[in-house]
Amino acid sequence: YSVTSAWEYFLQFPILGLGWGIVTSSDLVIFILANSGIIGFLIFVKLILTILKESMNNIRSLKSKKYYVTQIGSLWQVGFLLSILSYLFVSAFTAFTYYLPLFYFLMGMLTAINSITYQKGNN
Repeated sequence: YSVTSAWEYFLQFPILGLGWGIVTSSDLVIFILANSGIIGFLIFVKLILTILKESMNNIRSLKSKKYYVTQIGSLWQVGFLLSILSYLFVSAFTAFTYYLPLFYFLMGMLTAINSITYQKGNN
């Protein structure tokens, strides 16, 4: 299927989509919309926003010294956060290709770095 036919399927079934894996598309956003509808797309966006928000909160908390993060870990976190924001910005104007593993790699690294950030006193 092409992006246009996947978009047509989304317009026919906008709430729940056709079902996961039925429609293929090279664009991740259209792929999610066609297969899982608006509900699945909102869940996907919520996941991304939660990871980005947690990263931003962890970076902000470094100033208050509420959290302990090594300098190298905080540099990695800032680097991955800037990388994913740049990737999302570029993808908004080109195509959000889901078959390239860069997006998943960056989100996974942000999640891992967020999980190793720990509160003072938890040691």
